[in-house]
Amino acid sequence: MEIYGISEFYYIYILYKGDVPVYVGMSSNVKRRVNQHKSDKDFDSIIIACGHGNKKTAKIIENGIITLMKLINPDLINKHIPLNYACKYKSIKDINC
Repeated sequence: MEIYGISEFYYIYILYKGDVPVYVGMSSNVKRRVNQHKSDKDFDSIIIACGHGNKKTAKIIENGIITLMKLINPDLINKHIPLNYACKYKSIKDINC
């Protein structure tokens, strides 16, 4: 899928179990990657936090989100992270990126 003239777009996503984030990842195909996680992660929803057309920049953003989560509160961190423009999905088939 092409977004704003960029042929490959990297999304940073967060897997949640209830209100607790269990994993932060990055992928150009979130639906495929989340399906892969079904076998090794326990989660019930997904937030697409943001995305970027440059893989290195997306990785920096992903690492920043992970670092913030660990610094703020390792047990319940999602309440403190501003995720403007984020969409939370209950079903993988609802993901359109």
